[in-house]
Amino acid sequence: MGFSEPEVVAVTPQWLPVYQNLAQAYESEFSRLTRKKPDREGRFCRGTELGETVEGFLLYQDGIPCGLASVVDHGDQHEVRDLYIIPACRHGHLGRHLVQSLLDRHPGIWISRPMESAQDLVKFWQRVLEDYTHGHFEQQRMSDPQYGAVIQFRFWR
Repeated sequence: MGFSEPEVVAVTPQWLPVYQNLAQAYESEFSRLTRKKPDREGRFCRGTELGETVEGFLLYQDGIPCGLASVVDHGDQHEVRDLYIIPACRHGHLGRHLVQSLLDRHPGIWISRPMESAQDLVKFWQRVLEDYTHGHFEQQRMSDPQYGAVIQFRFWR
């Protein structure tokens, strides 16, 4: 039995509860690196809130939400801020599909800044950008006031 094509949907009020649920899984998984702890109700504070300049996306496969992303519009460039695929759906190119779908939406300059300590995510970005840009991207270690050492990827679409 095969899988249907993955579908990326922009978060609207209808999809916001699904996004918020997956965002909790994202925050929980990355808490080992960020050292965030949940509040008394067990909910993590979100680092990136959707709003006027931040758009959220969900990745569905066979009607199941498998991942999320947020994109910040800085005016002169776009930044993939959050990127998450649930563990059960990794290694099936769903993350690649999500990233490519986001990049195809907006031409111009893009950045992503995964934490240096998230080595699987850094390697993921290297592989995806090598394929998507044919090696035409910049990679630089930087210091982020909130997350410490990050690897900034900068590329053009």
